[in-house]
Amino acid sequence: MTTDYSTGFQPDQVALNDMKDATIKMVLIGDGMSGKTQILKTIGILLVKYLQKIYSTSYGEKLSNDISLEGADAFLSGKSSGITNSFKKWAEKHGGFFLLYGRMKWDLTAVSLDTETIGLEDFLFVFPYVWNDQTYKIRLIGSDVGGQNIFDHFRAVLGKIAGPDDNMIVVFDKSRALSCFNSMQQIKSVVGEMTSDRRWHQETKYPRIICCGNKTDLEKHIQAQRWCDSVLKSLLGKISEIQNFGKGSYELPSLVGETKKERTIRLKLENNKITFPDFEALVYRSIKESDTEYGLMMSEVNTKALAREISAQLVYNRSITDIGQDPAKLEQMWRSFSNLLFQRRPLAMQYSGGIEFFQHEGSGDSFGRVRDKWDDFGISLPISETELNSAIINTASASDIFSEMGDFFHTNALIGDGVLEMIDSIIQKSLLKIGDPTYQKKSTVIKRKIRKF
Repeated sequence: MTTDYSTGFQPDQVALNDMKDATIKMVLIGDGMSGKTQILKTIGILLVKYLQKIYSTSYGEKLSNDISLEGADAFLSGKSSGITNSFKKWAEKHGGFFLLYGRMKWDLTAVSLDTETIGLEDFLFVFPYVWNDQTYKIRLIGSDVGGQNIFDHFRAVLGKIAGPDDNMIVVFDKSRALSCFNSMQQIKSVVGEMTSDRRWHQETKYPRIICCGNKTDLEKHIQAQRWCDSVLKSLLGKISEIQNFGKGSYELPSLVGETKKERTIRLKLENNKITFPDFEALVYRSIKESDTEYGLMMSEVNTKALAREISAQLVYNRSITDIGQDPAKLEQMWRSFSNLLFQRRPLAMQYSGGIEFFQHEGSGDSFGRVRDKWDDFGISLPISETELNSAIINTASASDIFSEMGDFFHTNALIGDGVLEMIDSIIQKSLLKIGDPTYQKKSTVIKRKIRKF
């Protein structure tokens, strides 16, 4: 493994018979679909490769090229796990090493990214790490917190119990500006919880906050003029059809039921206005049909997330124009809009399909309730090419948010770029603190275990 930074993942230097224990705590927060679970999944996958290198050195068992650290792409894509029973027995017997995410042990390729993290999910990764010629047995332990705002109460609890030994990673999706803003609001909320109790604030210190700008490849992809032009052309065609004929339909994949089954949904136009959920679905279809990378870099998850972002940019930009410069009105509008925007995953109409499936309701009733919920943020026709183009361009304009931050890492978690560099930094700074003779742990708060329900 070749790196441009100081790494402690050195399989040929690990001394399994002389390890010191070290526990490092890490919590991931950030907007939904920003890539928190993918980051943890990728860390787990790369740790397997690393442990297999040590296993190979210890037992002389030859590993195939597709499961080496240098060739991790096949493993990251789920084509190969390379996890044998003999390897697992060696890891658990000779080092007490293992990987655990929720109920998933060892093979984290099975962790699904298609559904939202429900509240929070615990993880525990145990592995060797070399620092200052000493091998440490690292217990990397923590929580992956759901990004939707229906899980704000979990972040509030974390704000109360976070201590000076914790590392809080705030994950930003660099391809979506409003999503980045929501991640920023989450950390402000957590910090507010930390300082809300004066006595607690006086007795402890803040956890270390690490900012992670994820999806660097996707950011570059959608900033390309070719991508913007192709999505714009496709979407303008769909909008033109609605304007000229006053009706239309689109296909939407089912959230539940038969895999990849799509349903035809009729558009609803009232007073020459298209509802936000319908417009979001049209943007989704335009990206899916026009992007040659759909199904590759442009995953189903990313396509839905970008459809929500572009639609939100259009509504937000129009609202700013209508409201003017009144800060109070802008704040009120954004509060109402963001409460809906970040409440559930896109596409909004998919969730009506889920309700319909379980309750056997008529589709008109379930779709109607979703449309009514977003009624204040309908999009009046016509929609000009200029404002639509601005919404697409503004989607990937998050770089200004990152300009004044401290510790910041840029990652492409899908293929592993930057992930180990971030983990190296977290581990080394934690070990440096633990090894400081002036450092003493103080029991400042009683930490209760969060139980999921």
